[in-house]
Amino acid sequence: MKAVLTGETDELVGVNLLDNNDIEHILDVRKEDGKITGHEQDEYPDHPDDRTDPERKAVMQAREFARYYVYRERGYETLPPNENPDRLTLAAFVVASLSSEQFERYFGDLYQQLKSESTDQEPVVDLPEGLSKENYYLYATELYLGLDRDDLQRILENLNEDRLDIVLEAIAEPSGEIDRALSALGTEPVDSSSAELGEAWIDAVSDVLVQWRIGEQTHRQNSDLEFDREPDVGIEVHPHDPGSLAEFQSYLVRHLRCQIRDAYVQTGQRPPEYARVQGPGRDLFTMMYQTLDSLQPYHDPEAAIDWALALE
Repeated sequence: MKAVLTGETDELVGVNLLDNNDIEHILDVRKEDGKITGHEQDEYPDHPDDRTDPERKAVMQAREFARYYVYRERGYETLPPNENPDRLTLAAFVVASLSSEQFERYFGDLYQQLKSESTDQEPVVDLPEGLSKENYYLYATELYLGLDRDDLQRILENLNEDRLDIVLEAIAEPSGEIDRALSALGTEPVDSSSAELGEAWIDAVSDVLVQWRIGEQTHRQNSDLEFDREPDVGIEVHPHDPGSLAEFQSYLVRHLRCQIRDAYVQTGQRPPEYARVQGPGRDLFTMMYQTLDSLQPYHDPEAAIDWALALE
């Protein structure tokens, strides 16, 4: 993908880009929410039903890259929080940083729910009426980061390449790199101790929610939490034996790295090294990998993925 900004009004940003097939797209992206209000291209059929599988992928990725590019170049919130790779990276860092006591406080119910699938542990929630273990479903929870807009913006601006490497080291080896990463991010929550990070940076975690598919439609129970904003991250975990609590914490960090991978794939970009992992991220993208033959099955931990072909 290659792009340039072509102009800006009070409401819109113009983007001219070449997709991975060297086809030109001219788009208008609304600053407020990233909605594509105009999109012109001359090579693919106008109606989605008339496009081939690779053509549908190319048009989708062009639109998503335009939103991503405006966010990167201008800082407008044109990406949903749970599709913003910077926010997802920060969330992975926060989850990796939690002490075992903090992790159990925030994610213990989700852990117990997964344990109930394969042990005598009591479930936290029951499956909705009409849904059984023969159906496709997963468990979800919503994470709200306890950072105001200014703090979050400052931290995200500090996630340049050098500092990002430090944060990623902390995700891989949380015990020794947290304080160094905090310094790199330009913030010192509470007393800058890694033991205080979770309390300072997590606002709330929702209750355990059941999510399921009917056809291509996704349904999710409503959370009891009442917030005037979207969650920063939606964690979506398939039923499985999570192992120990420490193993489950590592699993959730990897799950968030898979979501970072998905955020790059949908924009037609090869994921960076730290996001070249396999496994399920958000279920929306799992469904996309299952239905678009032109995309590799990144959601499958056992699949043979050729990362050199990630852009093709």
